[in-house]
Amino acid sequence: MSSLTFLRLDPYQIQPRFCCVCGTRIATNEDGRGSRPICDLCSTRVRCVACGLPILDLEPQQKIDGGIRACNSCLPDLVVKASALGRLFRIALVALDTALSIRIAHLKQVRLVSRTEVIRTGRRARLEQGGSPLDIAATASQDGTILVRRGERRDSAFGILCHEIGHMWQYENWSNVDALDPVIREGFCEWVALHGLLQHGYDQQARKRLKRRDSVYGAGLRYFVELARVVPEREILYGQVNFPQFLGRIKEHFRT
Repeated sequence: MSSLTFLRLDPYQIQPRFCCVCGTRIATNEDGRGSRPICDLCSTRVRCVACGLPILDLEPQQKIDGGIRACNSCLPDLVVKASALGRLFRIALVALDTALSIRIAHLKQVRLVSRTEVIRTGRRARLEQGGSPLDIAATASQDGTILVRRGERRDSAFGILCHEIGHMWQYENWSNVDALDPVIREGFCEWVALHGLLQHGYDQQARKRLKRRDSVYGAGLRYFVELARVVPEREILYGQVNFPQFLGRIKEHFRT
């Protein structure tokens, strides 16, 4: 009768996993899933608004806005001061002037405000587009004011500013802007933001916007990218376009 040999695996011979935040060993497979495993204790901590990882020690300079926090690694890349937003806005104006000859005549002010204020100001417009008001990162009004929420990443804030400058341009050069299909209204501004991002070298943020699959911003950007292949940029900039051209096909594609 043949004897059976049982292979016993020593659990300590298996490559252990460690929490990417505090460095403690993760005992179970349940806690160690994913490329950045997090232990049970760290999973209950406040997370960084930028990288999404839990923050070990909350310091005064890590407070962004209310309950919003950032880790020390991400904090230098976030826009938390009005002076930084002002510099970024001036760069955005130059980038759009260079890329598309966009110049705003009646810009009143650009303000860095709390997320609560941005959400409150832009709630109605965002809800009309079928989205959550919590997604609002900035808002532009017809009186020439742009509000940007505090704590955005620099490349994201740059794209946001370019997008809101696009709305300012619409108010100054188009008619019946608010009556337009949201895909056209927001898609144009995403198209403007794409030019600004590429002009300034934020290629990664530009690619991120091109990959959006939502039915308003993503579909709108794809619509204007295709429109620019058959219509001169000047006609697009001044709204001198038969906008329904292949719009239905784009919207249907982004529903699937």
